[in-house]
Amino acid sequence: MSVVRTIGRGEKIADIVNEGKVLTYETGNEHALVGLANGDRAIVSGGPGGIEFTDDVTRVFGHTHPYQLPISGPSSADFAMLDAYGQQSSWLLEHGQLTKFGAR
Repeated sequence: MSVVRTIGRGEKIADIVNEGKVLTYETGNEHALVGLANGDRAIVSGGPGGIEFTDDVTRVFGHTHPYQLPISGPSSADFAMLDAYGQQSSWLLEHGQLTKFGAR
């Protein structure tokens, strides 16, 4: 996982989602909006096969799947991520379509 940038106060969620779309399309890598232990929110990136989150991540608000992959919905790793962070739900962006998914 590498931090692309931190999110500033007052940034619009629509702008952040659009940035995630563009970053994923241009790089072919997954991106996510996460909460960090220091209280910051950040956009982070991984590779085309996912993101290995570091210990300072406390929440995953949403993430992308690369455009070169077919639409598949949340993966088993996505559900494992919810369990790992004790989350009830998160958001997935695939091919420009935003979907909320929940723990099984």
